[in-house]
Amino acid sequence: MVSGRLLLGIPCLGVAILVFQSLSVDRGTRVFSSIFRQVTPERTAADAINVMALDALIGRLHADDLLGNHCERWWEETLDTSDTLKALSNHHVDLSTVADNAVKMPYFDLPPVRLSVSAPDGTLYCHPLGKCQPRWKRNHNPLWSQHYVRALADAAKHAARQVAFSNDVHLTLSADDCPLMWHSLVPFHDFCQHGEEETGGRPFALHPRHNMTSAPPGLLVSTSSFRAFSWDVPGQPYINPTTGFGNKEEKSTRRLLWRSLYRGGGQLSDQSWEDMWDAKDGDLFFIGRYTDKARLELACKLRLLDRRMSEHVYVTDARRKPSLDCVEAANELQNKYGCDASHICRENATGFDEWQKGMMNAKYLLDMPGHGPWSVRLRLLLLSGAVIFQSSRGTEAAQFFDPLLKPLLVPFITAQDLQEKVQWLRQNDHVASRMAKAGHLFAWHCLTPEAVQMYLVVFLRRLASLAGPSSETQKEQPADQRSVRADQGGEEACDTSERRRISAFRWRRALEECTHL
Repeated sequence: MVSGRLLLGIPCLGVAILVFQSLSVDRGTRVFSSIFRQVTPERTAADAINVMALDALIGRLHADDLLGNHCERWWEETLDTSDTLKALSNHHVDLSTVADNAVKMPYFDLPPVRLSVSAPDGTLYCHPLGKCQPRWKRNHNPLWSQHYVRALADAAKHAARQVAFSNDVHLTLSADDCPLMWHSLVPFHDFCQHGEEETGGRPFALHPRHNMTSAPPGLLVSTSSFRAFSWDVPGQPYINPTTGFGNKEEKSTRRLLWRSLYRGGGQLSDQSWEDMWDAKDGDLFFIGRYTDKARLELACKLRLLDRRMSEHVYVTDARRKPSLDCVEAANELQNKYGCDASHICRENATGFDEWQKGMMNAKYLLDMPGHGPWSVRLRLLLLSGAVIFQSSRGTEAAQFFDPLLKPLLVPFITAQDLQEKVQWLRQNDHVASRMAKAGHLFAWHCLTPEAVQMYLVVFLRRLASLAGPSSETQKEQPADQRSVRADQGGEEACDTSERRRISAFRWRRALEECTHL
């Protein structure tokens, strides 16, 4: 888990803090400057807000039709931001080779899934990995990755019905919470790269980037990625009927908004938005489980700074299982700093109805990553129509939908940094309202089941456009000109020629045959 002391207390370290770089979109022709910058002794919270950049992003959401056709254009521009996809394109790689290379690397906890989509009909296949010397620890796939594969099969067929695939697509899917294909060491403490101290750290392979033109050592599609430090492509929506996209909690939130904000139909009006915004209170809200030490330490330090602001910021469900028990850590923080352990760590669970009510009533919400540098709750926070504050670890990383959305997510590092930004937005309520509305509009249009499928369609089309020379052409190239060399992906042979068709009726059995060795 992340060391909260290091995460919250480090001084500005350039890219690690992500003061907010300019965000390039539309294949590099449009640039958004930072909306939020880090508050320092020389820079006040007011100086940290770039309203012009906010205006530019909101203007594009409306004028450029980024949200039309299930956000197809948004997804195109999101993929344009991926340095990994750019590098694959520049090096004209054989997708089959780089997908196989990803399988061979010794960093998986859960078994990867090697997939392909056949041209021209868009049939999805998985490939057994028994001949690739796999090295993962546990021999099963989590439910959410299985549902993602099923959704990918539907998206591939949908894409092929519109325009036939011109090339086969190959990729490897990661089922782990963390990015796994690193090219740089992070300059801050992160669970994904360092792991628990008592276990000796999390093993991972480091594949140096060297320069902007280096070829990725493999093609690995993950739930999230540190863009500045890892090669993973964050192209895997967390599709889970229980806790992920499209689950009952998301449907409940949408129904609530449909009745209160959209008045049972039609478009979002300025008046209905103002009515909802004015009904919210100015509180900061976060209730979550103990999946990251930074959550508990932030609750402690914020409690010491501002008791009122911290009233609804705490960790809950402490006795659910030993790994989520925050009692001992809360007592240590109380002894060290003087915060109330019984406030920041609650034994009883918080039900969804209570959590949803707190979320919907607050203007300011915290997004704190868990084991991986992402949170599945972010989609609900955006939907609710509030300003989202994101810890630096979450700001550094990206899920499939948020690279272009980062200007609307307020980054913070320390509890004091968070407090000052909340106070500034309270004093500038019109700015907060516009930020919250823009985030809601994005989530309302772009995180529906249809829009998530559109993302997968656009993603598969993009991979198909990257298809380079065949394996035979690769063999004819001189060793120093090959896009991906043997020493990058390991020297072991990886035969993935065998495959199993994934269909609506046989997807689970096919995955079992491909991953249970």
